[in-house]
Amino acid sequence: MKTVVGILIGCAFMSGCALWGEPLPDPECRSLAIDSSSELLLSDDWLRGDERAKNAGSGTFSFAGQLQALRADHADFDAEALWQLVGQAEPVAAADLPFRLLALVNRTDLAEQLAPDTPAGEARLVYTLTTGAGDASAARARPFTVIFEYSLGSAGSPRDWAARFHELAALPTEARGAAAAKLVESFTAPPATAEAPHLSQIRVNDARSGTSRLYELALDGGRLARRGLRNTPRLEFASTAELSRFAHDNADAIRHGTHLVPNDWLADMAPVAAVDWLPSEAELAHAFSRGTCSGCHGDDGPAQNGFHVSEAADGSVTPSSFLIDEELPRRVGVMRARLCGVEN
Repeated sequence: MKTVVGILIGCAFMSGCALWGEPLPDPECRSLAIDSSSELLLSDDWLRGDERAKNAGSGTFSFAGQLQALRADHADFDAEALWQLVGQAEPVAAADLPFRLLALVNRTDLAEQLAPDTPAGEARLVYTLTTGAGDASAARARPFTVIFEYSLGSAGSPRDWAARFHELAALPTEARGAAAAKLVESFTAPPATAEAPHLSQIRVNDARSGTSRLYELALDGGRLARRGLRNTPRLEFASTAELSRFAHDNADAIRHGTHLVPNDWLADMAPVAAVDWLPSEAELAHAFSRGTCSGCHGDDGPAQNGFHVSEAADGSVTPSSFLIDEELPRRVGVMRARLCGVEN
């Protein structure tokens, strides 16, 4: 596998696409070096090519490793809903799992947006479906991704967690795998409690039919179950007076990405498509659409073929222009502010 430049993942790993224009509170922090490929989006060969990224043996970074960690926390863990979306039964042998790691993602920048439920932000592991066993280099990536999104709990502050990712950049490349493994284990292995790190949700993007369709799964007891996609209403709400009233009442929050669409409005499947949510409110409509899964992964992101990150034919990880042009500078600024103590 080839290495990739330091680029961030966008809305597939966000809860909405907002908060992209926040100024850096302390200009003095601009001198602090941030290596995004080692601190924010980790998708270079030192990680993806590590043995711990292999499903055989259920390595720490692997898809099999995520399933194993969830089974360790939940004796009655049931992933049938996930495999229904994949369209096959779960392989008996871990080595046969058709998924390969794309990236480990630091989302401590989401702490304020996701508070109080997730006050330190999230860490995420992203996988692509493959044509055969994911461990096999000959297996090709398919247009289908699964993201395990972990709440970092409240045991550490956003700054604490940012510092742990920042420490990886100071290590020689050959030492990063072991350090990253300890970091991943710190949010996948502990007991599932509100205070400790735990699985927030699993997000699925399936474009095998030609059009991306997005889903969200969450634990119900030990069973994964479909639930509504955050801030993505069902299409029946488009162009309605009810949605227009909500948008006007929450206009500032929508522009800053901090609004919450009522749970009983949420879609449990969202196609990537242009939706005329607020036909007479162009500026607000763009901000609202960008905060939905449909808009973020479509032209309002903009994404590439419904994805913000994917594996190219040569095995490298490729980002969307949204990530390069907007998300990378924003997240670097937030990381600097965290580490300089501007934010707790």
